[in-house]
Amino acid sequence: MVNTSFQSSQQDKEAITGYEHTDCVGLNQAQLHFLQILSYVKTNETFMDLKRLVRNHYAQQLQKEADKYWAEGKISDDLLNDHLRTPYK
Repeated sequence: MVNTSFQSSQQDKEAITGYEHTDCVGLNQAQLHFLQILSYVKTNETFMDLKRLVRNHYAQQLQKEADKYWAEGKISDDLLNDHLRTPYK
């Protein structure tokens, strides 16, 4: 079982990846833990539920950040209504 402290341990990496030397993999403990969770996904329905859960989590985080910028005055209706893209020539 992977510990949830997100501290990398060689034992956890070996258990998840099957490789003894995983320094070249470049995954942190959270990513390895997520891979272990994905190993239990057996149906497309479960995959879609998990995908929706992750998407909703990040949407909530984005909304919190946007609300913070709004409260700090970094974004406003004026900014949102301005056309900020570089015109094409």
